[in-house]
Amino acid sequence: MTMVEAGGLPYDRPPLSKDYLLGAQTLEQIQFQPREWFAENRVTLIEAEAVSVEANAQPTVRLSNGDAVAADRIVLATGGSARKLPVPGGELAEVLKLRTRADADRLRDSCGAGAAAACSGRWAGAGPTSSSRPRHASNWTAPSGSSR
Repeated sequence: MTMVEAGGLPYDRPPLSKDYLLGAQTLEQIQFQPREWFAENRVTLIEAEAVSVEANAQPTVRLSNGDAVAADRIVLATGGSARKLPVPGGELAEVLKLRTRADADRLRDSCGAGAAAACSGRWAGAGPTSSSRPRHASNWTAPSGSSR
């Protein structure tokens, strides 16, 4: 079996907005398995992004690093993607999203002095807001476009 995972070793995403963001859990603690597990269980892990699938006689996945991986069967497990904030300024570098470990690292690193707002139309925004609140209780605003 071959697994293509752009973010490195697969990890549990719910802790990103809470324990990982607070520093209560390390990357190793949220990973599903250590690197050795993949080799021991004959799982080849490729750290790249799948960019296309060619459905020829031999299905092939083209990767962001230029490689191609032939397969008998392909499982497409894309996950989700963060929507852009649909307001003027929503494209600014200071407007952060939270979907990946790299996003969580960027958000944690930016939680220094200054005001911040967590914008979400869902409960998903509550995790990062509450995780950052102990350090910056007076600096957070959490507007929501939802009536929930």
